[in-house]
Amino acid sequence: MSTDGKILIDDIAEDFVIFLKEGEKMDFSSIFQEMDPSLKIINIEKLLRIHFVLTETDQEGNVGVIQFVQNLPDRLRRVKTTVKPKTEKYEGEVRGRIKWNETINLQNNCNSGIPSFICDRIERNYNITENIILKKVISIIYEIIEYDLKDAIEGQYSWLHEWIKEDKLKDVVSSLFFKNIYLKRITKDQDVITEQMITRAMKSRIPLYRDAAFLLLRYRKLLNFEFDSTEAKKILASTFIKPNKVETLFELYWIIKLIRHFKELTKDITFIPLEKGENCVAHWTINGRDYRIFHNSTANLILREGIYENAKALTNKNSFFGRRIRSIEALQELLETTGLDLWRGRPDIILEMRNRDQSLIKVLIGEVKYTNNRTYATIGLQELLEYMALSKQGDGYLEPFTELFQRHQFVIGCLFTDIIPDFTVKGNKIVKAIQFGEDQKLKMVLDELL
Repeated sequence: MSTDGKILIDDIAEDFVIFLKEGEKMDFSSIFQEMDPSLKIINIEKLLRIHFVLTETDQEGNVGVIQFVQNLPDRLRRVKTTVKPKTEKYEGEVRGRIKWNETINLQNNCNSGIPSFICDRIERNYNITENIILKKVISIIYEIIEYDLKDAIEGQYSWLHEWIKEDKLKDVVSSLFFKNIYLKRITKDQDVITEQMITRAMKSRIPLYRDAAFLLLRYRKLLNFEFDSTEAKKILASTFIKPNKVETLFELYWIIKLIRHFKELTKDITFIPLEKGENCVAHWTINGRDYRIFHNSTANLILREGIYENAKALTNKNSFFGRRIRSIEALQELLETTGLDLWRGRPDIILEMRNRDQSLIKVLIGEVKYTNNRTYATIGLQELLEYMALSKQGDGYLEPFTELFQRHQFVIGCLFTDIIPDFTVKGNKIVKAIQFGEDQKLKMVLDELL
């Protein structure tokens, strides 16, 4: 049985919060993109926005967006307003209570022929603090559903069932946002909402306003990364477990475990801000050495094999490799194109260690398989060995052929799997199979990279 996703979350939630607060020193966008490519999650902010509209009321009674929207149609039948009397002149009509003395004086001095009236009427003000906050929350929810989740909702994704099932909360939000007469009358700029305004609304006697204020405060805290491990667990559950993307969560699990182990092994770790376009999850230094960890990337290595350089090396064209090359050549001829590769790889994890001059010291290549199946793990091990054997820097392979998997100058390989009782890999200093829970084995591998 596979390790439950909630167990993975419990183990990494606290570190997840810490690393998110590192801001520009961490970038988990490659992980989030794997959650669902159609969502185009390019940053943590979009992930947090999606999590926000998936929240439900918890056991402590803290309202979630789902229940808030479910209750909106009934709650919005009346909204709170303030009133004040206003005296105005009206020509040809009466609005409010006529002030007769002023009206008679006006008509005695007016020669227009059109009867005029001075009236007292009650002016209702909808632009009060509570309503401004209410409209802001509804507009945030609408924008997330309409833009961030548009493709997923159109695709009828099962993990969005609360938004697309029979009562279609998506349509409820859209209808209220555009058609509700009370919301239309709330016209004040919602970008001026202060913490004091939210605090005031949270003390309202009306549940609608208390809930709206709570949700707006929660939303702001989410996007400012002001949350604890409890909230982090909810984020990871709603964005990985609900869409059944535990295999992607498992990749995040091992990345966080790797970074955590370095933090535990030494106090001299210093995280460095990531450069734009670096395609790197995290970057740090220890004792003058430069470390970078990459996800689903070739990092600074070359992991592809072209046709022509390999074709020239073949002495026997009538062999598996000769026929393989010929099949690719035929494909290029049929498509009238060039540049197709014999092989191309992209490991789940690459951890580089370099000197200050960026010369390579070591590289750990990791392949992650969320499986209890020995056959599937064996496929992962084969993929890992190919990455290790075919990694290049410039025009040359990192490791000489005679030393592959026996000694290593640069490359260490790790296969990360779930618990597989019948899967054993012969002891090898260069290639390791590390299963869930084998922290000591992981520590021994990383000790070599310090």
